[in-house]
Amino acid sequence: MKKLFKKALIYSSAVMAMIVSSCSMMETPQLPEYEQEVIESTQIYRIHVGLHGAGADTRLSYQEATVEGKNVMKTLWSEGDALTANASPGSETDVYTFIITEGIGTGTGVFECEVDQGRTLPENLTSNAWTIYYPGSIQGEQDYFDMTYTGQTQDGNGSTDHLKNYHSLRLSIGEKVSFSDSYIDLSGENLNESMCMKFNLSGLPSGIIPTRIELTNIASDGSSIDLFYTHNYLTSWWSGAVPDKTKTNTMSLDLKGFEETSSVTAYMMLSNASITVAGGSKLKVTVTASDGSRYYCEKPIGADVTLKGGTMNSITCSSWTEAGTIDGFDDPAN
Repeated sequence: MKKLFKKALIYSSAVMAMIVSSCSMMETPQLPEYEQEVIESTQIYRIHVGLHGAGADTRLSYQEATVEGKNVMKTLWSEGDALTANASPGSETDVYTFIITEGIGTGTGVFECEVDQGRTLPENLTSNAWTIYYPGSIQGEQDYFDMTYTGQTQDGNGSTDHLKNYHSLRLSIGEKVSFSDSYIDLSGENLNESMCMKFNLSGLPSGIIPTRIELTNIASDGSSIDLFYTHNYLTSWWSGAVPDKTKTNTMSLDLKGFEETSSVTAYMMLSNASITVAGGSKLKVTVTASDGSRYYCEKPIGADVTLKGGTMNSITCSSWTEAGTIDGFDDPAN
C-alpha cells in the first residue's frame, strides 16, 4: 500500500501552555490528527541525529575539549543510546522510540524506529507538539520533569561514566522534518539540556580519601540559599504534565573508588534550568573524607553570574579550611 508522507514537525514552543503561578489556566495543545491509513506491515524508520557545533556555550557530553579558548564537553553517542519522538508530549500517546544502530563513538548517530503493523505512521500525524527526548526512557513531558539530579556517585578520580545517568535532552522541532532518513540537529534555542559543574580541587591534606563533594550557595549574611533545582524545570510546558519546582541549597556528589590524594577532578550534573548566582554571595565547596573529616573552600561571587543550561561550568579550589569531623560518618564507598 502506498504510504502517505506529510513529513511535518511543527514548532511547539509557539503554542506551549505557559504556566504562571498566579493563573491556573493553560492553553490546550492541538492534539494530533490522523490519516485513515495505517501501516499494514512492519516499517523501519531511520533518522540521523547530530550533536554538532561545540562552542564556548555548547551542550554537554562526556569528553572535554577546548573551543574558543574555553573548556567544553563534546557529545559522543554510545552503545545502547535511544531517544523518543512524542507527538503529544503532555501524555505518553504517540511515542516513537529510536535506537542507535550506527555512529557509536561519534557525534552523528543513525537511529532506527520499528513501527509495528496496525500502528499509525509518524508522518500520518499532524501535531503542533512534536518533541524529541533523550534518553529513550523519557517518554513525555512528565518523565522529563520527574528526572532528578540527586543521588549522583562518581566512581574514580576524573571519571565521567556516571554522567550518562543524569544527562537529558528535550528538543522542540520548529521546521518540517521527515522521520524517513532525515537529519535532526540537537542544538539551538529550542533545546533544553542538563548542565554540568566540574570541580578542579587541589591542595587537600595529603593522606585523605575523598568520599563526598557538596556545593552550596551562601548569601552575604551567611545564610544558605535555595539555588539549585533538583529536577528538570521549564518556564513553559505542555499541559497534562506537572513540573517539580523544588530547589535546594546544597547539591552533593558521592565519590567511590578513590585512593589517597590531595587533588580531585569531579563532575556533577545539574538541572537544565539556568540559575543566577547573586553577586555578593559565595559558592562553597565542601569535601568529606573517608574518616569523616571535612574541608571547605569558599569562592566569592562579584557581579551576578548566570549558569546556563546545557553548558559546562567549573570551579577551582586550592585553599582549604578544616570544618571538623562528622561522628559516625557512613562512607558511601563501603
